[in-house]
Amino acid sequence: MLLLGLSATVYAAHSRAGQEVGAWLFDRTAIWLAPEPDPRILLVQIDEESLAELGRWPWPRSIHARLIDQLTEGGVAQVGYDVLFVEPSTADQDAELAAALARSKRVVLPTYVTAADINGGPLDVQLPLQSLRDVSPQAGHVNVVFDADGQVRHADLSIENGPQTFPHLMKVLAENAGVEVPLERQEMTIPFNPAGSFSAVSAVSIVRGEVPRGLLKDRIVLVGATAQGNGDIPSVPGSAGSVMPGVEVQANMLSAMLQGVWLRDAAPLTASLFAAAIVLLLMAAYWWLPPDRALLLSAMAALLGVATSVAVLAGLQIWLTPAPLLLGLMLVYPMWSWRRLSALDRFVQRQVVWLGDDLDTARTDHSGRFGLDTIANASARLRDLIGELGERRRFVQEVIESAPDAMCVVNNEGKVVMANSRAKGIFGAEVEGRSVESCLEEIAISSDGATDEFDLVDGRTMLVREVGLGSPTASQSTVLRMADISDRRASERERNEFLEFLSHDMRAPLARILGVLETARKNPAKDIPLERIADHTRTSLKLADDFVQLARLAALTPEKSLIDLRAIADEAVDRVYDAARSQQVRVTVEGLDEPPLIVGDPSLLMRAIANLLDNAIKYSPKSGVVRCSIQLKERTKVDTGDYLECAIADQGPGIPPERLAMLFARFGPNDPSRELSAGLGLAFVKRAVDLMGGSIALEPETKGTTFLLAFPVVASPESTDPA
Repeated sequence: MLLLGLSATVYAAHSRAGQEVGAWLFDRTAIWLAPEPDPRILLVQIDEESLAELGRWPWPRSIHARLIDQLTEGGVAQVGYDVLFVEPSTADQDAELAAALARSKRVVLPTYVTAADINGGPLDVQLPLQSLRDVSPQAGHVNVVFDADGQVRHADLSIENGPQTFPHLMKVLAENAGVEVPLERQEMTIPFNPAGSFSAVSAVSIVRGEVPRGLLKDRIVLVGATAQGNGDIPSVPGSAGSVMPGVEVQANMLSAMLQGVWLRDAAPLTASLFAAAIVLLLMAAYWWLPPDRALLLSAMAALLGVATSVAVLAGLQIWLTPAPLLLGLMLVYPMWSWRRLSALDRFVQRQVVWLGDDLDTARTDHSGRFGLDTIANASARLRDLIGELGERRRFVQEVIESAPDAMCVVNNEGKVVMANSRAKGIFGAEVEGRSVESCLEEIAISSDGATDEFDLVDGRTMLVREVGLGSPTASQSTVLRMADISDRRASERERNEFLEFLSHDMRAPLARILGVLETARKNPAKDIPLERIADHTRTSLKLADDFVQLARLAALTPEKSLIDLRAIADEAVDRVYDAARSQQVRVTVEGLDEPPLIVGDPSLLMRAIANLLDNAIKYSPKSGVVRCSIQLKERTKVDTGDYLECAIADQGPGIPPERLAMLFARFGPNDPSRELSAGLGLAFVKRAVDLMGGSIALEPETKGTTFLLAFPVVASPESTDPA
């Protein structure tokens, strides 16, 4: 496995596929580490606007002369003119351009180097016209290197052609700006900024003299074509924009040089050694780590490799590709897991044979239980053999006194011969020697013969089970166990209600979702009704949320404090704002602005009022109004002081009669013609109000639905100390 992993790392470091993966990872990393565009660089773009104003390409060289003169008058520091002048024009035009170059003395002209043939012959160097070189001797090539995937990531800063060496145009500009290019940095990896990051102006604006002099002063200007079809637009990494004009590629190179960022690729051997070292350490760790931790360690090693590559690129400006490590891990861990599973299978098979020979009574044929899965069959056989050992040791291991339930050992005559303290607490201290039937008759008030359940006089429910002992010396004895299942029965009642809720309420929106999806599947040409699916999903989520909140409330002790009911009502209105807006319903809060204070749990009260408002909004017509009114009332029947009333009224159709009979019951009757509702919201409101000492009622004989919440007043806002 180690040799396989090492071979994979070497392959990934040298193969085209591995290099493409490494390039993809580099692109996603270098975009974050690229230096900000150097503010000294300004692009002068020969764009569509310039062509429309100054004429089709190629321009007369007099236009280039005017452009250079304008740049010179603006006080630029240097001009990298990324336009080839390799063929003569008219004598007057060439002379005018040469004169402009002579006046400027700041222009570096481009050359272009191509291979003369495909067999590695001498290079074909396209130099500027001799008349132009005489007045502007500085020149540099503008070649870039296309990687195997056709994208530009590198450039040669020097190209040798026999005794001649041609520097890159950007290298010339950088050296003119005072940058010392290290001798070993003759191949550059370009850190790209996103397309459009550099300051740029249109060439026609320069020719017209519209650009302020201050914008050009002391700038390094790169002139190049950006119009479609009139300049080179190479493919660049997708993180930088997929394609980019050649002049902007050159700008990224120059910006990195000016800021001392010299990215380069680590040698394939270095990447292979880095990956091999980590794989070797992992293989050593696999010997003593459990499988789950080995998987975690492998994932951490992959993350460590990527993090190390990023750190080395950021700190040393060297790209140490993690592709060899990732490929090595992708092969090593699965192959190691397979080998380990194979060894474990052989061990299980040997243990099954050994235990089967020792326990003749447990030797059963399990072949075929899990089909052709030999590992599953061997595991089942081993599990049965281990279970047989446990059965033989059960009598010794089980200490009745430590059992959590009441337990008795009953002989073949039906008398109790041994009982633990819990059993004596139920039957009495003198239970041993008595008939178990007589003991049960004394303490049980009812029984269920079908399930062996007994209701005791103290209200508990007990489940009785008999287990025969397996040892030959006590083959006729049984162990009687009595488990207190009172809490379980209460939980089952709750669960039955919940299952009824699931079957009658929550299944309906889910079934509708499936119906919508099935319709969409049968009619693929139609758009999927996502809004309907979302509505049904929100209905299911609302039902589930109401059930969870009600279940939590059942065991909640509210934290009471002084409450401003008006503030709570305003907060509840804010909470249902989105629902009201979607239903085109207006919600108002009326009545007292500063009502007397009440006592309660603010979060529970706010949710209760929000539930009532949400129901009112749901059943209100469009353009309807839901009113929340807060008034101070006086008790008329019992002199217990004033109370604060919160009335929530809507203009809906009202509550159906079948629901009125069980208004606040969970999972109450539901009108199938309306939107699904399990009544959980009203049950929550009722429970919350009761916990806070308030009351809730439905105002009869009103148009729509009006709920009245009442809470006793304990203090007014002017009170000094509510406590």
